[in-house]
Amino acid sequence: MLERYQKYSQECGINKTIKEQDNQYMKLEITNMEEKIKILESSQRKMLGEGLESCSVKEMNQLESQAVQGLRHIRARKTKLLVDEIELLKRKKQNLFEENAFLHKKCVDSTCLDDWVFTTPTIGLESKKHNDVETQLVISPPNVCDHLFVNNFL
Repeated sequence: MLERYQKYSQECGINKTIKEQDNQYMKLEITNMEEKIKILESSQRKMLGEGLESCSVKEMNQLESQAVQGLRHIRARKTKLLVDEIELLKRKKQNLFEENAFLHKKCVDSTCLDDWVFTTPTIGLESKKHNDVETQLVISPPNVCDHLFVNNFL
């Protein structure tokens, strides 16, 4: 029984030592992480143009080159996105032209174009039949009776 007590005591002592070492290691890691966070926050503020009073000319040049390099990356990415979008729109345009040609051919084949003329699309997207209507434009001074009639009508 005494042997078991001693063995248990030794194991507890070892476990306690391991826990203390783990705690010390974690505290050290926390301290290191806090320091890294402070450095990153300071760097971020400087990149945003804040807190530059303490910077030397060398540090300012480094910040400027980092900013220029960052802008190059941003512009390259933006250009790639725009080129990709243009290519997609070109493919869509080509597909629409092909579909339009197919539908036009289908319509011609079914002789639906006999009396119809295609014009620019209207709000209702319908084709309109052309009707010739003559109008007459008369330019003269307004008639007093017409003027009174319009005012009474409104």
